[in-house]
Amino acid sequence: MNRSRLALVVFSAKSFAAALLAFAIAARLDLPNPYWALVTVYVVSQPLYGMIRSTGTYRVIGTVLGAVATWVLVPNLVNAPELLSLAMALWVSGCLFVSLLDRTPRGYAFVLAGYTAAIIGFPSVTHPESLFDTSIARVEEITLGVVTSTVVHGLFARGAVHTVIVSRIDAFLRDAERWVLDTLEGRRGSAAEKDQQRLAADVTQLGVLAAHLPFEAPQAREITRTIAAIQNRMSALLPLASAMEDRLVALASIESENTDERRERMVALATWVRKPNSSYREAVVLARSCQDLAERRAETGTWEGMLDASLFVRAAEFVYAWQDCRDLRVHLRTPGTQLARRLAPLLDDSLARAVHRDAGQAIVSASAAGLAVLGISVTWITTAWPEGAGAALTAALYACAYAARPDPVPSLQTALAATVLAFVFVAVYTFIILPSIDGLPMLAMVLAPTYLVAGALAGQPRWARWAGPFLMNLNATLALQGTLRADVGSFVNSVISQVVGFLGAIVATSIVRGAGSSFTVTRVMRAGFRELARLGERPQSRAVYTAKMIDRVGLLVTAGAFSDESDELARRSALLDLRIGLNVIDLLGSELATEKAAKNAIDRLVEALGKYFAGLAKGRQAAPPDQLLERIDGAIGEAVHPESKPKIPLALVALVGLRRALFPDAAAYAEAKA
Repeated sequence: MNRSRLALVVFSAKSFAAALLAFAIAARLDLPNPYWALVTVYVVSQPLYGMIRSTGTYRVIGTVLGAVATWVLVPNLVNAPELLSLAMALWVSGCLFVSLLDRTPRGYAFVLAGYTAAIIGFPSVTHPESLFDTSIARVEEITLGVVTSTVVHGLFARGAVHTVIVSRIDAFLRDAERWVLDTLEGRRGSAAEKDQQRLAADVTQLGVLAAHLPFEAPQAREITRTIAAIQNRMSALLPLASAMEDRLVALASIESENTDERRERMVALATWVRKPNSSYREAVVLARSCQDLAERRAETGTWEGMLDASLFVRAAEFVYAWQDCRDLRVHLRTPGTQLARRLAPLLDDSLARAVHRDAGQAIVSASAAGLAVLGISVTWITTAWPEGAGAALTAALYACAYAARPDPVPSLQTALAATVLAFVFVAVYTFIILPSIDGLPMLAMVLAPTYLVAGALAGQPRWARWAGPFLMNLNATLALQGTLRADVGSFVNSVISQVVGFLGAIVATSIVRGAGSSFTVTRVMRAGFRELARLGERPQSRAVYTAKMIDRVGLLVTAGAFSDESDELARRSALLDLRIGLNVIDLLGSELATEKAAKNAIDRLVEALGKYFAGLAKGRQAAPPDQLLERIDGAIGEAVHPESKPKIPLALVALVGLRRALFPDAAAYAEAKA
């Protein structure tokens, strides 16, 4: 058995032990529903200790908030079921909306507050006098499950978030190194584009993991700031490497006396990248040599010279970013050590990482959950169905649980299938196995095969979408108590109510969001286009813009936007729009933008770019207009003017980048002017 499989087995065994312990304590304390402590253990159990504490803490907070909401809503509206249903749907939707906008572990508290109110409130409408006792008991059971899971997982072979983050950074740098070396040495495989997209997604995932660090590490603040700094520098690497790759592709078709010198410099750069322990002094020497060569090549005024200048300027920037990543990684491995003075500004709190947020999509997703709750509630009221409460709370739970997915419907359908399978196991346990046993040891013995196997499978990405819902619904439907309650009628009614709740969530989500992930993909892509269109009016820093665009690429990768079946909009290069935006930012911040004649040319260009990307944001699919190429060339003419200062205006590098990004097949600049 390899190490990863052994880790899954150990994790499953710890979760099962914690679940049994929580159940036994809850039963001993005479809590009304001890199985909720068991359910909670499986909900909060994670392979990494910081994630367990984070999830558990926010689960308790969310449960308390949900309980308080029921105290406000149910007693005041219990005699007006239509208003109570509407209020509950609005509460669930509002909490889910906040959670989707938050995009941190803290958001879990809000989504829990939403569907916990449904879980406690709906069953209480028939006996509101016991609402307070029910909600207090639920908080106690869930808190017990959280504490038990935290203690058991913390005592035995706990995994550390910090360790995983360091290994992820190492893996990123190895993969990025392979991509850069392939670029510098003239190799480019068919999978290169997907590799770039995956690297962007890896950067996004670092932030997700780092959010759990405050619950694990004593030096969490410094470590989290270091990780944010590494994320920012890793994000900078991607468009720089992509730009270098593009310039080398363009220069490959030009044979000249400069080819050998360029190749020698690329070999030197590749040699430095391969050297794992290079010093900052070496990086400075290499970067300055690239800058010197760029200045020399820019003086020629030829298109080849401009491409070379752009290549070597971006190469110099790449060297500094790569060295920063190396040095920050060393600091992350040994937190508390002295940080190089040049790196201190990178850890400034004001440079907190920006992420993509879409209030419109959050409203749509939250509306789907609200519609599911309201639809089931109306059916419950009009038919006077005794099990309507179970269906309504199931709809709330699963509409919220999968709302953050790019395409929730297939996940909901899989969860429903896994739940039906769980019903079979529940029936076997309830009516065949459990009546024949007595005592906790025997209970552990008969549950172990199912729980241990399902727990191990839940940790494997291939099986998690099945095993996770299977375990949750096995626990919830089995509903273990201190004494066995085997009633066929109750079991059948529970099964029907859960299936109806699932179907309500699936139908509502399908109606509001539609099928497929195109809804998410389109909104994320168009958000990027809108931001590009507004750069001329709302300038922002390179770091902020890069962080948001890299985050969007990560979201698109998760949504499967770059698959072979995706549409033309989604198949745009993952880093193309990022490079365009960074070049616009450089152009607007260049010295050339302050010169009157050049400023007019740049303003006209930025205006044309804004109109083009505003059109893309509105769904108009079109190639960049020829007028845009003319304006780029006009601005290049100003940038290569003999009076331009410095020798390589930043504007020239940016304009070459824009020309290559938008018109890669256009004739060379000099030929275009002739």
